[in-house]
Amino acid sequence: FQAKPTPVLFLSAVRCDDTLRRLIARCQPALYLNKGTDSRPDKLGPRLEKVIGYLLHQDQGEGR
Repeated sequence: FQAKPTPVLFLSAVRCDDTLRRLIARCQPALYLNKGTDSRPDKLGPRLEKVIGYLLHQDQGEGR
């Protein structure tokens, strides 16, 4: 029995730099989403749904 990797979503207002990119690369499957300056639910929600959908699609696409 082997556990399936769990997708990780890094959500931050801090801009992604090379150090964070290396960390994300080690945590695959993972993505980073910058909340931007307007993190109200009506603005952030659609972006978050899109990224989560992408992560779930990637997970299914790899036969897991």
